Amino acid sequence: MSRFKHINLIIWILIDLAALGVALWLASSILHSNVRLAEKDNQVKIMAAREEELNTLERGAKETANDRALLSSYFVDSRDVTGFLDSLESLGQEIGVRLDVQSINNSSNLPPKQVNPPTTKQTNEPAKQANRPPTLKISFKGEGAFAGLFHLVKLLEQVPYELKINKVSFSLGTSSVAEEGSPDWTGSFEVELLSFISNPVK
Repeated sequence: MSRFKHINLIIWILIDLAALGVALWLASSILHSNVRLAEKDNQVKIMAAREEELNTLERGAKETANDRALLSSYFVDSRDVTGFLDSLESLGQEIGVRLDVQSINNSSNLPPKQVNPPTTKQTNEPAKQANRPPTLKISFKGEGAFAGLFHLVKLLEQVPYELKINKVSFSLGTSSVAEEGSPDWTGSFEVELLSFISNPVK
């Protein structure tokens, strides 16, 4: 009888151990499932946040399109120099002044040249020049009435660009009287376009 009790006890112990193993396995499976669900939920939240960021950027791009277009109109990049010169000549035609572009100088394409060995002060100059923003220098002549040339100077001061007038000089032209009956004058101009983008982002 006692042997039968021992067998029953062993059986119950084995059953308890098996049940405990099953319980531990179920607990481990549930834990891993919860971890995987948490990871997937976190990934979903990250993807949703990224999608919201993209939507926000897209909305911001649409909302600021007009402002960015207006801001871009205040700058001239290296691909639109011809268009800028055409607008300059058109400006002269509107006030009866004939313009002739003499030279165009892109400062970003001119590395500093040194003939003599650099001194301590000169060694810092290339670094300073490298940090300077690119500019576009334009030299041109204008022919017309004095009032037209003077008006041109005023218009250059009011263009929607950051434009620096380096040189302006007037002289009486070779012909004494223009077709309109007023003296023909010649103006020499040198302007520097500061709102110039040498290497625009494509």
